[in-house]
Amino acid sequence: MKPRRDYDTAKLIDASIAVLRTRGMYVAARMLSEQGIPFATAQRVLRQPGLRRTYGDAVIH
Repeated sequence: MKPRRDYDTAKLIDASIAVLRTRGMYVAARMLSEQGIPFATAQRVLRQPGLRRTYGDAVIH
């Protein structure tokens, strides 16, 4: 996968992964969908966050 070029979306994904850990899949997926992230993308990044593209400091370890 190519590195992400959209920093704002990368930070949104980081935030959704943090929400996933504290509030669960439903809340995290809804957060992404409300921001226009396609369902398939939201599902992939929330189920397999280690496989997501990165952008600078927008990375969860």
